[in-house]
Amino acid sequence: MQDLAEQQKPVFFPTLDVLRFIAAFGVVIAHGFNGMTDGFGNPSWLIKSPDAPQDLNMAGIYVHRLTNNFSIGVDLFFLISGFLITYLLIREKDKTGTINVPKFYIRRALRIWPLYFFLILCTPLLLNWLEVAPYKGYLWQATFMSNFRVISENAFEFPFAHFWSISVEEHFYLFWPLLLFFVPVRRMPVAFAAVIFASFLYRLYAMIYIDLEYFHFYLNTFARMDEMAVGGWIGWLYFQKKIELRIPGFVRFIAYAGLLIILALQHRFEYTNPIDPLFRKYIYIGFMLFVFADFLFNTKFAAKMQKPGVLHYLGKISFGIYMYHNMLIAPIGMKIMPAIGSANKWIFASIYLLVTTLVAAISYELFEKRILKFKDKFTIIATRRS
Repeated sequence: MQDLAEQQKPVFFPTLDVLRFIAAFGVVIAHGFNGMTDGFGNPSWLIKSPDAPQDLNMAGIYVHRLTNNFSIGVDLFFLISGFLITYLLIREKDKTGTINVPKFYIRRALRIWPLYFFLILCTPLLLNWLEVAPYKGYLWQATFMSNFRVISENAFEFPFAHFWSISVEEHFYLFWPLLLFFVPVRRMPVAFAAVIFASFLYRLYAMIYIDLEYFHFYLNTFARMDEMAVGGWIGWLYFQKKIELRIPGFVRFIAYAGLLIILALQHRFEYTNPIDPLFRKYIYIGFMLFVFADFLFNTKFAAKMQKPGVLHYLGKISFGIYMYHNMLIAPIGMKIMPAIGSANKWIFASIYLLVTTLVAAISYELFEKRILKFKDKFTIIATRRS
């Protein structure tokens, strides 16, 4: 057990918000820049530009594949969630002797549900403005089954294509506190290993009895829960003993360069043999673990990032950045770009990034932050942000 002084300290990771922003920004790049579609997955005004993917030279193809693979930011989100939720719940169990599961659910609901359901309610107005067909899967979205909706339809659907990851996280938030509630702290690594192995078994089942379609390996909750369990295992280790790393600069350079090279050489979701869906993902998880550890536990680097700055603020609004970004691609491409008479990808990119950031900031300041104040009433382990 931790001593009383340690229990009373608020949880504070000075670089966590920066890491959240990096994860969100990677997904924004991947969804907004690649394919240059109209937001519905269809070729649009940008696909005909001279630098469209099919017209790129070899260097351009590598860059295009690299930025498309920036969706690996979702994997980083899952690691962060698994780590932070697990660490906070273990701290709570150590301090109080138990885990207040209802309060945990309320805290998560206050963070996610208001903006999530607000966007669902706004969708009919958005689709009407864009003059497109009504959406038919609202029940799937309202019940946090978006990932299974995509699997059943075998296609992403505007404007909820990115909601699948929220559904996966909600499923994780539903069962994870119950697991930690019943399992003694000392035996939690065994439980985490069981979750990772169960995820592997699901992918093996899907490979044998379904097919190599990446939707089953990328979107199914059972296929992705191993990443959160890995994050949970790191949270358990950090609770046992504070992790402090001193990573040499050349090691960091090699690791980050290696990650970029791998992401540029092969699309993460091209499964050409049975080994790919079973094992290749752990290569990417390994790199994401390095990024995660570098930001949170590399003491020299973390010390430089303690002072609040622009990146910290962008991390605070990263949930909004993620939630709004994909819904803004179509309005920008179908309304704003024609209005200004341009199909230039750099103008599109600039407007896309600026509008996404501004909308997320306004949403956070005027809407989300006001609701987040209620979380304090249900907080057991205090946290501090930059």
